Amino acid sequence: MLTLFRRKPLLEEAQSQWLQQQFLWAVAQFDATLFSTETQLVLPDNHFFPGRAGSHYEMGSLILKQVMTYSGIGHWPLTLARSEEELHALQTPFDFPKPLRHFKSELPMAIPPSGPLPLPWNPEQINQPQALIASLSTVIARLLLESCDATVTVDSERLPFTLEVIAISLGFGVMFANSAFTHRGGCGSCYNPNAIRQAALSELEASYLLALFCQRKGITAAAVTPHLKSHLRGPF
Repeated sequence: MLTLFRRKPLLEEAQSQWLQQQFLWAVAQFDATLFSTETQLVLPDNHFFPGRAGSHYEMGSLILKQVMTYSGIGHWPLTLARSEEELHALQTPFDFPKPLRHFKSELPMAIPPSGPLPLPWNPEQINQPQALIASLSTVIARLLLESCDATVTVDSERLPFTLEVIAISLGFGVMFANSAFTHRGGCGSCYNPNAIRQAALSELEASYLLALFCQRKGITAAAVTPHLKSHLRGPF
């Protein structure tokens, strides 16, 4: 009879096991020492994302710079694309500086002769900054994966999920959980379908990975829940 009062797991066991394995793999693959000593839980507030800008592009560039810094790739030659044509103009592959990740702020960005690498982004996400942060960190996760020295095999069907796991291991889990689903309700001007992030992980999956991150970093729930959507605080 006591089984009537047991809570049903939020995720299936196979699902949670796969997420754990992917998370531990990402931590090990992209420098477990940096994860332990340098990686922060990045929060969507003015402390982590200060500054003002005069245009969408300038604000997007400011956010990209901050995301790069927290990812440990502040020395990479990256910029936001100004147009679709600019994205397709660069054909030569980039050889990113080694080590791939570090947090030595005194090292300048290494700009190759061909100029910085333009990244895809969605200007309409400027008014949904958590979605933009999650999107940019996913692009960075893709570049990290492609730049690994070791041969890494990732199932193509699961690649979108793996990239989000990598980005969450870099510290951006709060943004992934909060932007995984956008409610259509509210006033008409509050909902912009073009600004929605196309999430691979669900809200619960992202929250689970965020909890794994916090557990390994010794971060308390009280430090996280004020920054989560209200309906995610209990599951987290």
